[in-house]
Amino acid sequence: MYPTERNGSVLSKIEAYFGLDGSTWIPSLDGLRGIAIWMVLNTHILLIFLADHYYAGKGSLIDSTLNALQAGDIGVELFFVLSGFLIYRSIKSKKPGFFRFMSDRYRRLLPMLLIFAVALAVSMILAGFASNSMFWDKLETLINTITLLQIFNAPLPSIVMWTLVYEIYFYILAGFLLIVLDDKITRSWLGFFLVALMVWSSQFVLMQSPIPQTYRFMGFFFGMAVAKIVEARKKIPAENHLWLIGAAGISALLVYAGVIARDSGWQGDVMIRNIYFPLASMCFALVLISALNEKSVIHRILSYKPLRIAGLISYPIFLINLIVRDNVWSILYDKIGGFAQVIAVYLLTIIVSCIFSALLWKNIEFRLKPRKREGRAENRMAKAKSGFLNHTGQK
Repeated sequence: MYPTERNGSVLSKIEAYFGLDGSTWIPSLDGLRGIAIWMVLNTHILLIFLADHYYAGKGSLIDSTLNALQAGDIGVELFFVLSGFLIYRSIKSKKPGFFRFMSDRYRRLLPMLLIFAVALAVSMILAGFASNSMFWDKLETLINTITLLQIFNAPLPSIVMWTLVYEIYFYILAGFLLIVLDDKITRSWLGFFLVALMVWSSQFVLMQSPIPQTYRFMGFFFGMAVAKIVEARKKIPAENHLWLIGAAGISALLVYAGVIARDSGWQGDVMIRNIYFPLASMCFALVLISALNEKSVIHRILSYKPLRIAGLISYPIFLINLIVRDNVWSILYDKIGGFAQVIAVYLLTIIVSCIFSALLWKNIEFRLKPRKREGRAENRMAKAKSGFLNHTGQK
């Protein structure tokens, strides 16, 4: 009898490094994060070549294809949908106090964020952009960076941090609704819808707000809606149809990405944005429903281990990819030209970002996870997983 895999193989070591060999969590959710961070990377990396049509000629097949990939900023919506789902489930299962819940959230975000801020400062100093007016000289910006509340009208260290501001305000809102008010308002679908409507409509009422694009905030509500469906065990589609729902959602997203590639004028139209981003979130919610069932095709695709690894390290990748992109581009700018430069910058940015992020994840993010309650948390997650994934609507 021969083993199918050597214990000392590279693949087994990688699985052990990322803990894939003993995970009790739903693997497809990590895969969804992997898809989301790939979409965001496409947006950030390809942006610098957008005006030059990627040196492939305006209207060419390469230009149109990369334009569609560059429209991956809706990957943020996928992150928001996942966050809404997971936070709702976490609060409902762990039942933490509000301040304990918020401290756990900050403990999850801040260490990596502070390392990122230092790396960004050093990168800008080396690049010659440092001056007395830069962000690290301002106490207001420092407070905004640490709290992520945008209390002061000061710039954040990086444009990617706006998503973390939205995350923090969602945590506050979810904690207030589900912990402080004990879900009394949002327990009914009517109350849930009215709260979502109030948040969305605030963009037309508040002159200044830390979350001005409330249409993007709707991703959290779509994620919570999926969690409410799972919790209620009502009207869940039969499992043999779930993959069709996921495929429909993905197809809709691809169609809309193609629309963006052909017409960039939509970005200045607020009403189109108010339709597009919530619709993208709804499509991702449909994909999430399919991903939760382990017998669906979508679940098996998203459980692919490279996607899961990308999902695990997605937070550090999200923070550092712009720093890596700018440094790679500055090194290659005079050495490689044309479309070859696009390919080189794209591949090197992804490779270097993943390597550094894997190290940061293992040595910082992974080590800071709470250990005392780990066993009980895993048991709860395993029960939650088996309870939903085995649910077919039949006894």
